[in-house]
Amino acid sequence: MKSVMTWFNRCISIALATLLVLTLGVHRAEAKSASLEDLLTSAGKNYLSSVLEGYTKSSQETYGGALKQAQKLINSLADDLEKAADPDIKVSERTKILKDVNASKTTLADLAASIKGLATDTDNFDQALQKSVEDLLSLVKGDVRTQFKQNKTALEQISSAIAALSDNAAKISESNLTAGLEGFGDKITALNQALELGGQALKTTASFLK
Repeated sequence: MKSVMTWFNRCISIALATLLVLTLGVHRAEAKSASLEDLLTSAGKNYLSSVLEGYTKSSQETYGGALKQAQKLINSLADDLEKAADPDIKVSERTKILKDVNASKTTLADLAASIKGLATDTDNFDQALQKSVEDLLSLVKGDVRTQFKQNKTALEQISSAIAALSDNAAKISESNLTAGLEGFGDKITALNQALELGGQALKTTASFLK
């Protein structure tokens, strides 16, 4: 059990460190439109800048808020599961802790839905951009549309990873605690990878405005 907890805590540390790095990295991106002047007419440049700035602001606010909530919730779940794994804990206390862990399914599911909503918003921004300025974006729309599609995929992967955490948390019980810890650690590793891709995708989108 000790080796399992050591591995589990390492997964938690890596995941939370990634959450912090991505949060800081995304919010440090500054939206600028100077480089678009060489590619678009004045009207086209202003419209594209408006769309991307609106998307960047919306996505960063939602993504940053979700990361903070995920950091707090995952940290709390990790603490609870570590307490539940203590062989000296009272049965009644372990039962209560695991009940609270199971109950986190709703919060995790809501968080996954929030990220899923951001993926949908990404597609909506993409469609608006395509329909309104197709001719004006003839020089750059390929790169922008490709990036939007990459963002949508990355955000859907994050949503799926958090949803998997939700399902895992709901199934943990005293009878499968060791396996549950390992499963939770695996899901955090998957979330960690998805967050890395998601953060990079959003920062790449912001770079179009520099």
